[in-house]
Amino acid sequence: KALVSLETGFSGLDQIFNLNKKQLEKLVMIGDYNQLPSVEYDVSNLSMMERLIRRGNKEMLLKREYRMNEILSDALIDSYPELISCKKVNKKFPLKAVQVIDVCGKEQKDATSFYNPTEIEFINKWLTRNISSISKYSIAIISPYKSQVEHIKYSFSKINKSHKKYKNIYQNIQVHTTDSFQGNEADIVLISMVRTSNIGFLNDVRRMNVILSRAKESMALFLHLKTFVLINVV
Repeated sequence: KALVSLETGFSGLDQIFNLNKKQLEKLVMIGDYNQLPSVEYDVSNLSMMERLIRRGNKEMLLKREYRMNEILSDALIDSYPELISCKKVNKKFPLKAVQVIDVCGKEQKDATSFYNPTEIEFINKWLTRNISSISKYSIAIISPYKSQVEHIKYSFSKINKSHKKYKNIYQNIQVHTTDSFQGNEADIVLISMVRTSNIGFLNDVRRMNVILSRAKESMALFLHLKTFVLINVV
């Protein structure tokens, strides 16, 4: 008998494996331990897949990817040095593959989360400037912080009332936390990094890998450059 797991962070996998290990001849795990497990259920903060690999079990890496264009793929070179992008840059796409917008605002604390009003203002200005040329593409905005996501959604509710021409477009823009958007993708991804005093839990390279691997054609990073240049985000 064989057990095949398609989600390395599945919270019940350890229990299922332990209940059936005497009957199993083979365990096949498919996933990416360089990104976030869906549930942190081990004291080592490692997924079951990574723990097994560290113990010497055989692993096989897929070296070709077909989602991101080659410029976006290069952003992941530190975590995936052998990765080869098989998708060329679309020269007719209306945006550059990577845009970095330096925002000199200040983070604000909201309960246990953070938000950055200036980044939200910059995101809305960016959308206003580009929306007519990108409206036919899928668009997502992601942020590591739930409070920022809620404030962005609230700003959209006001825009929908004042810019009726683009109401349907704004309603179709996905706005999510980084963690909840893992496994999803969009043609264009806007990333709001929020922090200005320190990088917080963004020092987890797995979370950064999720952030930098969601876009198919173009991503725009909104961040405080001096804060994030130290971890080679830009």
